[in-house]
Amino acid sequence: MNLFSYSLYGDNLKYTVGAIKNAIIAEHMFPDFDCRFYVGKSVPSWVIQTLSLMPRVEIASVDGPENHTAMYWRFLAFADQNFERVVIKDADARLGYRDRVAHDEWVVSELDFHIVKDHPTGHSEPIIGCHFGARRGALADIAELMGQYTISNQYGSDQWFLRDKVYDRAIKSALVHDEYYGTQVEEPSRVALLPKRDWTLDHIGVAVDENDDFTYEVDKQTAQRETGGTRYAYNFGDL
Repeated sequence: MNLFSYSLYGDNLKYTVGAIKNAIIAEHMFPDFDCRFYVGKSVPSWVIQTLSLMPRVEIASVDGPENHTAMYWRFLAFADQNFERVVIKDADARLGYRDRVAHDEWVVSELDFHIVKDHPTGHSEPIIGCHFGARRGALADIAELMGQYTISNQYGSDQWFLRDKVYDRAIKSALVHDEYYGTQVEEPSRVALLPKRDWTLDHIGVAVDENDDFTYEVDKQTAQRETGGTRYAYNFGDL
């Protein structure tokens, strides 16, 4: 069994409803995955109760600051040796067909890490928080690594941690899905591409609100130009 790991805090519907939608999608598209939500005290009870009704959802309550540092909570799952693979995700992005294809290619590769950089403007960091995976044992020391790092309350600091403390290890045995940023690797690591649909917004990690409308203006403009609307189009492929 594998695990999707999320940080969830606050009452913003794009994250709380997004968490529920992802749990529903995962149950149908990812039967080989559980979902774990590291939940802060400010998450409304109706959200926790709804998530708790789902048989393959775990709730991990966290008593800690609910700011940008809370994005680190989801990393703690890497230390859990009960799962073959752990993948960190964002609650305001939807799981979809490309996630399924990318994950299955990672499994076949037998490499220890999975790095996904699937957006033409927003995925320039070496490791992106919307989809980063590790096999069992590859980051068992994650708590120690976090303890060695100065965790700051700044947007994106969780990805800076991955860049500074994890990337050098990961890139030695990683499948990197990267079409846009020219990631350089040495064997056994390799770079791979993912199949595209007819428009460019079919990518992993696109941010949307609770109604599936794109969050960022660049995506709204692209969607309006290519599809005539500003709403994310679900893609479940043949699954």
